[in-house]
Amino acid sequence: MHRLGSLRTTRDRLDVQGFCDVSDARLSEAQFGLRIAPALCGVCAVVGTVLASPSILIALAVIATVGAVLTTHPFDVFYNYGLRHAMGREPLPPAGAPRRFACAVAAVWLVVVAGLFLGGLTIAGYVVGALFVAIAAWVASTHICPQSIGWTLMFGRATRSAS
Repeated sequence: MHRLGSLRTTRDRLDVQGFCDVSDARLSEAQFGLRIAPALCGVCAVVGTVLASPSILIALAVIATVGAVLTTHPFDVFYNYGLRHAMGREPLPPAGAPRRFACAVAAVWLVVVAGLFLGGLTIAGYVVGALFVAIAAWVASTHICPQSIGWTLMFGRATRSAS
C-alpha cells in the first residue's frame, strides 16, 4: 500500500506525480528524462530572477502553462527527440494530472515573481523567485514534488494497476 507519508523510493515519488500506471522498467528507464523539465525550468527561472526580468519569467510561465495543458511538457522535447535516441530509450510516459497541476502552480508562481519585479518589489521578487528555483532544483534532484503532493492531498492518490 502506497502512503503519502512514505515517499522513500523513486517509484513512490513518481507515482505521486501521476506516473502510477507506468511499468517499473519503463519508469526506471525514464527517471533521468523526467528530471529534465524541472531542471530546465529551474535554470530559466534562475536567469529570469537574477536579471529581474519579467519577460523571461512570463515566457517561462507560458511554457509551464503548456506543460499544464498537455501530457508532455515542452522541455520534454529535449529528451524525447534528442537524448533518448542517443541513449536507446523509449519516449517519456505521458504526465498525469498531479504533474500537470504542478506545472499550473509553477505558471502562477512565475507570473507572481514577474509581477513583483514589475511592481518595483525587487527584493520580494528575488526571494519568491529563489524559492521557486529551490523547489525546481529539489524536484529535479529528488523527484519529490510538493505541488504533486498538494494535488494528492486535495484529490487523493491514484492507485497502480497490476503490473
